[in-house]
Amino acid sequence: MIVKQNSIGFLLMKKTLLFVLLATVGLTACSEAEKPQENMPSMANPASEFCVEQGGEVVMKNEDGGQVGYCKLSDGRLIEEWTFMNEHNGDKVEQPIGMANPSAVFCEEQGGTYINKDGENGQVGFCKLTDGTEVEAWEYFCANSEGSQAVSREVLIGMANPASVFCEEQGGVSIIKDEADGQVGYCQLADGTEVEEWEFFNKHHVDAEQPMRGMADPSAVFCEEQGGEYLIGENADGQFGQCKLLDGTLVDSWEYYRAEHKDDTKK
Repeated sequence: MIVKQNSIGFLLMKKTLLFVLLATVGLTACSEAEKPQENMPSMANPASEFCVEQGGEVVMKNEDGGQVGYCKLSDGRLIEEWTFMNEHNGDKVEQPIGMANPSAVFCEEQGGTYINKDGENGQVGFCKLTDGTEVEAWEYFCANSEGSQAVSREVLIGMANPASVFCEEQGGVSIIKDEADGQVGYCQLADGTEVEEWEFFNKHHVDAEQPMRGMADPSAVFCEEQGGEYLIGENADGQFGQCKLLDGTLVDSWEYYRAEHKDDTKK
């Protein structure tokens, strides 16, 4: 696009202000309380808000990679909410692709590459880290961005990961807990039991033709990339992932993953 010289300053200021606003929205989403909250979709992200402002209704659809938010228009048409906002929001005209999304910005600031993957009815953002590992972009942002806290999956409408979605489908509540090496997602079941959400997801999908393990759980992917074998252990607190190293040693898969990725996620 060719921009007149006397408009450059105004456009730069406009982009900066928009980015600050959207980054604030992203951090707010990550700092919500652990308990589920009702009627949050329209307050969660700009695309949901824009849909409602245009007289539409935010609708969730389950896909292979999780849930995706759609905007149901007054004539009954369903359009992926981010696509709808980007096509009609004037500010998008002046934005580079991906810069409106705080998770995309954070991914690139950490040296990663932000990529979109096609689902059945839309796209999901992933961050490809420097070691080649791919993680869901919003999950990576909320787990590592300064000031982020526990996140309820209702807030990340259209950006949820399969483990969190599955947890809630089973009547559980997805929560994030701070641990020594970072944040970990847990599924709090109806009886109060808490299990690591990816372990819970993988345990109930072991019979699938193409298990989600290698695609869904970064710690499992990393374990196998190092030549190890990913296993699921069980103790009094529930299930947990283990990586069996080449020498036969068993280590907690997430501890192993985070210990080897400290320099990538905490710069």
